Parts: sequence; structure tokens; C-alpha cells
Amino acid sequence: AGRVYLIDFGMADRPDPKKKRKLFEEEKLELSRLLDCYAV
Repeated sequence: AGRVYLIDFGMADRPDPKKKRKLFEEEKLELSRLLDCYAV
């Protein structure tokens, strides 16, 4: 899963700041959910 996130963060690096921001927020949300699962 880690690799996927790294790739996604790299791909989110686009000229459109809003799009980048949205992608980043979505990834962060996914990642925090994933970490929550492991924390339990």
C-alpha cells in the first residue's frame, strides 16, 4: 500500500493547485483511515 501512496502523491503534483489540494486531502484521509485500522 505504501508504494501506491508515494506514486499518488507524485502524480498529484500538477499545475492545478485546487486539484492537487483535493487529491492530497483525499490521500491523507485514506491514509489516516488505513493507519486507524492498524492502530486498533
